Amino acid sequence: MIWEGQYIESIQKSIDSFARFHKVNLWSYTDQNYKNCTLKDSNEVYPKDNLPTFNNKQSLSDFLRLHIIYKFGGWYSDCDNICLSKLDIKDDIVLTYFNGAEGDINNSIFKFPKKSSILKNVIDSYDYTLLPAYLYFSKMLRDSGLNYINSNILHFRGDEVYMLDKNITKIVHLFNSCDGDKNLKIINQIYVRS
Repeated sequence: MIWEGQYIESIQKSIDSFARFHKVNLWSYTDQNYKNCTLKDSNEVYPKDNLPTFNNKQSLSDFLRLHIIYKFGGWYSDCDNICLSKLDIKDDIVLTYFNGAEGDINNSIFKFPKKSSILKNVIDSYDYTLLPAYLYFSKMLRDSGLNYINSNILHFRGDEVYMLDKNITKIVHLFNSCDGDKNLKIINQIYVRS
């Protein structure tokens, strides 16, 4: 996970949800006060002084997530995902669409092996000035011929919590990590339903 902003309770709940099943690393260029995770210095991945110029704050996260997973491998998750069960999918590469079996590829949660040549190709050709940046991620990976996981398993919309199937849903995506109060209400509904 990556977070550069102020403390938000719903982000702690996101971290807590993953920490029930996995070790959580929280990458940041600034000090953070979150628990149940290991704070990692983003300078270890990409020195802050050498960062390219971005059009918005989200592009920094888009940039760092690719570099972190390329360097270390494993899962990346945004701080507005809630983990309901262990991410025990054995595939080396895991991607999901935003909307069912079709649509744009989600970059809020994905998995790649360390030093993936596919991910390196995305990094080398990524244009971080495009808005929204996930669309470029989507285009690059869609053209790679990879398979995708059904979004009901790994990318369930938080505003559709009434449809949540606890037997198959592993991740609920709240879609806005800065919307703390709304997210806390949805998180409470998720835990009631699961």
